[in-house]
Amino acid sequence: SKLYVEQMSDFYARMHGVETVNLRYLYIRDLPLEQIGINLLARQFTDTDAADANLLAVTQPDLKNEVLHIGPDTVLTQQDTNQAMAGNPWAVLERKWPGCESILRRLGVEPDPSHFWPVVPIHRAKRLLNWKPESKFESYLHMLGWLGK
Repeated sequence: SKLYVEQMSDFYARMHGVETVNLRYLYIRDLPLEQIGINLLARQFTDTDAADANLLAVTQPDLKNEVLHIGPDTVLTQQDTNQAMAGNPWAVLERKWPGCESILRRLGVEPDPSHFWPVVPIHRAKRLLNWKPESKFESYLHMLGWLGK
């Protein structure tokens, strides 16, 4: 059904000049940042960031038949996901956010390889909508007392 809607959007954009934007969401959470926590790595993001993306999508002029991914703003790559899935999630976390392991372990937060998947590129949504997601894994770490980056 998603593909059908996107095909209809394409048709109306081409045939009638209708401005259309299709947003593909990851998992939107209506929870405080500290409760989403480690899920901000790749999969989940806040309802506030989703609302901001929606507002920008309907007010940005001259977008015709765009399909944009809306999700967490992550620095993870597919290689990071592969390494985490291979059983070494702590190494990925420490490479990207040095010093976070001790804080997370102290709080009993245990990374699961599924926290690193899927890595979905949101750079087009950020660029075309001028969207700046506020919910980031770094923000969560800072809330916990992490002093990195």
